[in-house]
Amino acid sequence: MKTLIIARHGKAAETKENQADMLRELTPKGQQDIEIVAMGLRRMNLIPGLILSSPAIRSVKSSRLLAAFMDIPQSVVVTRDILYGNFTTELFHDIHELCPDKEVVMIVGHNPSILLVIEYLSGLVLQHFPTSATIIVDFDVKHWSELNRTKGTVRKLFIPRELTKLCLTNPW
Repeated sequence: MKTLIIARHGKAAETKENQADMLRELTPKGQQDIEIVAMGLRRMNLIPGLILSSPAIRSVKSSRLLAAFMDIPQSVVVTRDILYGNFTTELFHDIHELCPDKEVVMIVGHNPSILLVIEYLSGLVLQHFPTSATIIVDFDVKHWSELNRTKGTVRKLFIPRELTKLCLTNPW
């Protein structure tokens, strides 16, 4: 069994004049939401052996915060340009090459690519996937190289902002 955690980066600051989109920072709210995601994953005992991140600042910072809040080394965070651009199945080759023995892997990226990954792997079509939203997809496979279209089963989909409203101390 393999588990892929797919997350959108935390809330980012508005683009400043003449600022490249890649350089947008996380807001304090974005950082809070990422902490909620990490806390929930820890409670579920889903600690990734690898976090693949878009190279955009907001994604890298989200990924590094996730690692810090889950008490895992920063070395598990690896950037991949493919997570900033358009989704291709090359992403799964990267996962297989980087950590064939890990049971849990996380990717942190952007819309619309994240939505395409979710649809491709689980068949779930989402109209909206807000910042910090996270989905957990399980695969009944032995190797990451076996991932393919709609083979995954969605275990949980959550949006930190909605969970915070329900119960800040126990969002799971």
